[in-house]
Amino acid sequence: NGTSYVRLAKGTADQVLTMNDGATAPNWETAGGGGSWALIHSITATSGTYVTFGSGGGDHFDHSTYQNYVFTFENAVSDEDDGHLVAEVAKSDGSGGLTWDTGSNYHYGGNSSLSYAYVADGTGSSANEQFYGQFTLFSPGNSTYTHMMTEGVNRTYSAYVYGATSNDTQRYFVHEDAAAVIAIRFRFTATNAEWESGTVRMYGLKKA
Repeated sequence: NGTSYVRLAKGTADQVLTMNDGATAPNWETAGGGGSWALIHSITATSGTYVTFGSGGGDHFDHSTYQNYVFTFENAVSDEDDGHLVAEVAKSDGSGGLTWDTGSNYHYGGNSSLSYAYVADGTGSSANEQFYGQFTLFSPGNSTYTHMMTEGVNRTYSAYVYGATSNDTQRYFVHEDAAAVIAIRFRFTATNAEWESGTVRMYGLKKA
């Protein structure tokens, strides 16, 4: 206080230590939340067909708080060779459930239409054949378009090292639907393929 040492009481949750407006003493203030990334959920896959976020009808998606979402992949491995790791999104069915889009609303390149968005091509099933990378959803709360991007390093079933999708380090998609995305699932496309291992983490970028 300018004369003697005074102990500053601890702050509360989500506060940071800063200087007061007069720059005469430190104090606690609530941290600004805009523009920062937050870990929302993490899934470690050991088996099963899908790794799903928002399976309860948007319980991992909060479009009022987050602008964009990133899903990171560590050691993503299929139990079948030469499949693709792909993403499918869902919207609300109006009754508290989900409607998964497996139609032709995923567009890339020369407006090609697919029933899913690629995350990684030609995945393998051995311990040294895995994908590390990330998949981004840009503004999935929009009611018309959700822009997507995949990027990463993929050691394929043939032991070649590629970008996320063949020779492309990055690939871009636009999902077209007149409803907000509230769930996403990741699967492998090889016949009867399931997850063998991998950790997928979901992060949200807070709005300013």
